[in-house]
Amino acid sequence: MPWSTISLPPGLTSTSASHCTTSSCVFRCRPLQWLTASSGPSSSPEANEASCAKSCEENLDCLTSFPGYHGCFEACNDHSHHEATAAASGIALAAGNRTLRGQLAGCRLLTPNVSNGIESSGASCTAPTLGAPQVMDDEIQNHVRSLRNPEASDREKKEAANSLANLAVKDQNRAAIAAAAGIPPLVALVTRGSDSAKEEAARALGILATNDQNRAAIAAAGGIPPLVALVTSGSDSAKKNAALALGNLARNDQNGAAIAAAVGIPPLVAMVTSGSDSAKEYAAGALGSLAWNGQNKAAIAAAGDIPPLVALVTSGSDSAKEDAAYALKNLATNDQNRAAIAAAGGIPPLVALVTSGSDSAKEFAARALGNLARNDQNRAAIAAAGGIPPLVTLITSGSDSAKEYAAGALGSLARNDQNGAAIAAAGGIPPLVALVTSGRDSAKEDAAKALKNLATNDQNRAAIAAAGGIPPLVALVTSGSDSAKEEAARALGILAVNDHNRAAIAAAGGLPPLVALVTSGSDAAHGLGNLATNDQNKAAIMAAGGVQALQEIAKDGKMLVHRQVAQEALKHFPRESDSAEGGTKLGSDPATKPSTIVSAEKLRGEMRTLEAGNEELKAKAAEQLGTWAAVSDENRVAISRGGGPEALVALLVTGSDDAKWHAARALRNLANNCEAKDVILKAGGIATLEPVVRHGKGKVKEAADEALRLLSQKQEAKSIQATGQGKIAEAGDTIPTGEGTRVAVFSARFDGGPIEQKIRKVFQILCDRKYDILMVAADAGESFGDLTTEYLGRLHKEHGTMIAVCTKHYGEMTASAYSSHKELKFALDYEKFVKVLPLRVDDTYPPEPPGWYLSKPSCLSVE
Repeated sequence: MPWSTISLPPGLTSTSASHCTTSSCVFRCRPLQWLTASSGPSSSPEANEASCAKSCEENLDCLTSFPGYHGCFEACNDHSHHEATAAASGIALAAGNRTLRGQLAGCRLLTPNVSNGIESSGASCTAPTLGAPQVMDDEIQNHVRSLRNPEASDREKKEAANSLANLAVKDQNRAAIAAAAGIPPLVALVTRGSDSAKEEAARALGILATNDQNRAAIAAAGGIPPLVALVTSGSDSAKKNAALALGNLARNDQNGAAIAAAVGIPPLVAMVTSGSDSAKEYAAGALGSLAWNGQNKAAIAAAGDIPPLVALVTSGSDSAKEDAAYALKNLATNDQNRAAIAAAGGIPPLVALVTSGSDSAKEFAARALGNLARNDQNRAAIAAAGGIPPLVTLITSGSDSAKEYAAGALGSLARNDQNGAAIAAAGGIPPLVALVTSGRDSAKEDAAKALKNLATNDQNRAAIAAAGGIPPLVALVTSGSDSAKEEAARALGILAVNDHNRAAIAAAGGLPPLVALVTSGSDAAHGLGNLATNDQNKAAIMAAGGVQALQEIAKDGKMLVHRQVAQEALKHFPRESDSAEGGTKLGSDPATKPSTIVSAEKLRGEMRTLEAGNEELKAKAAEQLGTWAAVSDENRVAISRGGGPEALVALLVTGSDDAKWHAARALRNLANNCEAKDVILKAGGIATLEPVVRHGKGKVKEAADEALRLLSQKQEAKSIQATGQGKIAEAGDTIPTGEGTRVAVFSARFDGGPIEQKIRKVFQILCDRKYDILMVAADAGESFGDLTTEYLGRLHKEHGTMIAVCTKHYGEMTASAYSSHKELKFALDYEKFVKVLPLRVDDTYPPEPPGWYLSKPSCLSVE
């Protein structure tokens, strides 16, 4: 067909002129020109349009064509530009003609291989909006019109829905169907169409719902209830299509909640149980998407879906196994579900799927095992089912996602000492090191976490270093994501227990980035403490500003864990008084060493001030005693043996209001120690505090009331024991002495209620029986955080036990930095060192507040 440059009708412009003799040549239009293909008068407008469309489709450079003037207006662009990027074509078209308006017979859409388009409205065509091009095809609009036509037959509507479903396979068409307002009539067809029409409309909506915006649009159009109804009572094909649609819609969290609210979970569970093979597959996939929602996890389990999903993983088709593993993966983030999946026999088939499933199935199964492995019993069960070797293999030869999920699973499994040895024996350390070196960012983090857990074993520490694990961990501390830096720092901290590794970490350049990380309040402080046992490392850390960073965290760190770790790390560095002549001197702020006992000389000086100082000095001395008493149990004992309680009780009678306030606060802090409490009582503390509480005002009254209530707890406990009343007294009479037992801490939600009071009585009985038991007073005021920090530090250092008082709201995430949620998270983060003993005291067990993490089912009961 001959081509020539023409004069364009009004409103159209040309930027250059060039000629081409065949429709197959590569145009060199720079940047754009409008050409015409002249073929003589057409026999009909339809034939003319078809001819123009054909010529444009044959020409790779054609952006669009308009029939008219016995031929076509065709917009073309340089072929090399078009091949490079669709955006270039859009820019060129817009540059050549911002708005195309003229006497055109119609507007021909772009060819399929061009992504930008032209909006059509009658005889007017507008250039594409740069950055947000849309394709609106006449064919799509015709199908949508058929759906909206009240006179169209069911067959016509079914065929229109079928055509839209087929077109929706392409991304650009999904957007175009939504832009053509195709979603509401499809929802209407699912609601009121014939059985076969409902089936096609559900299929179309399911495909459209792979687009985020369409998910919201389908829900907004009321699509969820009729799809749930179709899953419940439609034909077999309709149920499958509706399940697919609900599964795609559920990837939006709000839609997941809406599907559950529309009672969509039970019919999907029924499909997994008794549907056809393909129906089971689609229903499992839908439930997997629904299980992203926390409340839905519990609802799916309550509907009885875990056993049929396990059966599907065991004996379903390959694709059904994949979808069932996906569902179990998401369900297993709930602790009750973890136990239920294991009880239903879900672990062996998931292990088998890691071994021989499809690539996607392996990924989902590995992730599911990783989630299940957050439970102690499941860790042992996964290892017993032979799960460790295939997970190690997956790190070596799986997809990027599979490597990441396998590393995460091995990291959780490695919290069990036997599993840690088994992972090393299966050759798991070298591929984990390789993943830290060259995996994607999230995989590096999971691999570092796995190495951290493996490093608690002496042999594994040496093996990680031998496998070249130290340099990539140092690199991760330097340039990884924030969470990856934390995991790598923790891993290096544990590796640094080994003398050889301490030198290797320093040689790999690990000290400066660890020091830099400490300033952000991270667990890198633990690593610096271990590294500082090497004299050369100690000097290097000091030179890099590590001590100053540790002091800042120890004094002002926001997280109690970081403060405690920093305090422990500082013990490895010299104090100012210990520094050799000419050596580096460190600050001696007592706030950086709160676990150190107050010196006898300083204590005697404050006691002299209490006896002979003026009113202002006495108040300051009482304040200092209160500060020391808040810091450590050793200080409380020293103060009580040095005459502190007697002097403070006397100050309550003769001191100024300010002095009385500080005296009451100091007595309150001292009363957290059993020995000091006895001394206060013998000094007449209760009799002196009572009138202050009755007649005092403001902060003096409040502090005295706090001290009095804390002191009165002992009296109550002794009274109960003396009278023999209650089960607690009976237990107290029979329990053996606790001398020599490991330290334990009561962790609870303090609300002043009857359960708290009962536990405080138990605490006092154990304390009287010489158990090394700790419990922060609910009214400890400003010292609450310091005491919590100290007690958790002792648990970590001495491998103690946290007794979790499981009220229904225990473990709830609150704004407090010292909440039971934070305490429990600390224990689980350091579960190698801290054991958690749940103490059931409420009918609601386990507790169900937001942020609940406890995963240990055994408990004691307190009646």
